[in-house]
Amino acid sequence: MERQEAAAAVEEFRGVTEALPLWIQGRINLGIALLNSQKDADLPACEKILNAVLKDDPLNPHAHYALGMLRLNGSDMERARAEFEATLRADPGDVYSLYQLGAIARMKGQTAAAERYFQKALESSPHFSSAYYALSRLAFLAGNPGEGRRFLDRFLELDRAHIGLKPGMKY
Repeated sequence: MERQEAAAAVEEFRGVTEALPLWIQGRINLGIALLNSQKDADLPACEKILNAVLKDDPLNPHAHYALGMLRLNGSDMERARAEFEATLRADPGDVYSLYQLGAIARMKGQTAAAERYFQKALESSPHFSSAYYALSRLAFLAGNPGEGRRFLDRFLELDRAHIGLKPGMKY
């Protein structure tokens, strides 16, 4: 998965889960690899695997986060929100879940909530460049160009240095 070769990762983790069917991390990695394949045909298997993991380990933050991303991929914002909130219950400092919750709040027009989530993500990880960008957009839309520019400048600084964190639709 580190090499961004989802198809190869799916095959590797299928082999791992066949050899070690009770090993939760192997099952989670298979679910994540299926999600990262971004093939519609793989998504039902991804969901089934991650739900099975949560039956065995209900608080597993990786399974909840991956299901959240699966829900986002399917535009099911409420179920995605619930999964990211479950991730935070297990891991309160998970910056990616904080960011995703901020993005969902922004899409729903809940500007104050979005700002709180993005700020909290930055408290946990000051190099989370996407949170700076999101805050810049919120500030510009709120008619606060000075603050918007400050956040945008920080985003650009991190981006140019190639040290900022940016979430994507993959896990």
